[in-house]
Amino acid sequence: MADWLFSGVLERHPDLRICFAEGQIGWMPYLVERADYVWRKHKYYQNIHPTVAPSELFRRNITGCFIEDEVGVAMLSPGGGHGIAGSANVSNVELFAYPVPR
Repeated sequence: MADWLFSGVLERHPDLRICFAEGQIGWMPYLVERADYVWRKHKYYQNIHPTVAPSELFRRNITGCFIEDEVGVAMLSPGGGHGIAGSANVSNVELFAYPVPR
């Protein structure tokens, strides 16, 4: 996700939507917080877009999906949850438990 946030692609294509599926969401708040820190400290002398914070790009362009992630859900801020989607799919391992017609 950091590659997307710092690549400049999301600034050039503001309507682009990216979904991180089957990766849970608990890691996302830390990465976004750290990306903002790096952006604030280094944007003036690194090749980092100087006007749009990574957290804004995240809210605008990125969605994370979860199936069971108590930590990730607990870390959602009040009024937050932008770009978060629940999923109820059957895992690939569970698919093998069902007979497949031939």
